[in-house]
Amino acid sequence: GAGPGDPDLLTVGALRVMHSADVVVYDRLVSDEVLSLCRREATFIYVGKIPGGTSTRQEEINKIIVEHALAGQTVVRLKSGDPLVFGRAEEEFTALDQMDVSYTIHPGITSATAAAASLRHSLAVRGENTAATLATGHDENGFAELDWAALAKKNARASIYMGLRAARFIQGR
Repeated sequence: GAGPGDPDLLTVGALRVMHSADVVVYDRLVSDEVLSLCRREATFIYVGKIPGGTSTRQEEINKIIVEHALAGQTVVRLKSGDPLVFGRAEEEFTALDQMDVSYTIHPGITSATAAAASLRHSLAVRGENTAATLATGHDENGFAELDWAALAKKNARASIYMGLRAARFIQGR
C-alpha cells in the first residue's frame, strides 16, 4: 500500500520492499513523491485505471505481476491507499496463488483514516457513533446502491471511496 500520497504515511514495510524492487507495477494514484522512494534501478510499469477513460484491464495486470515474479524478479505491486480496501487485491492474490507464487502484503494507510486525521477527527468517537462504514461510490453495474438510510443515521459515519463520478447520485441519496 502506497498510502494516500504523502510519503510520510508509508509503512516501514512498504518502504523496505520498495527499496528492494526489481519491478514496480503501479497505479495512477500513486504520487510521484512516493514513486521516487522506490529503487531507482527498478523497471516501472504503469497500469493505471482512469474512470471512463483508458485503463489497464485487471487480467493484464495479473499477467504482468505473475510473469515478472516467475522470471525471478522481485515485484512490488504499488497501489494507492490500502490495496485491501476496494483495491482489487483479492484478484491479484488469486492469480499469484494459482501460479504458486509466494508474496507478502504490506497494507497502506487508507484514505479514510488519512482524511480523518487531516480534518483532526476520528472515524469512531466514543459516545457519538457506533459505526464507521467504508463504501464504494460505484460498482461493476454503475453507481452503487447502498443502504443510504443506515449510512445517514446520526450514530454512523461513512467514507465513500471512488465517489467522484457518482457525487451527484450520492448527494441525491
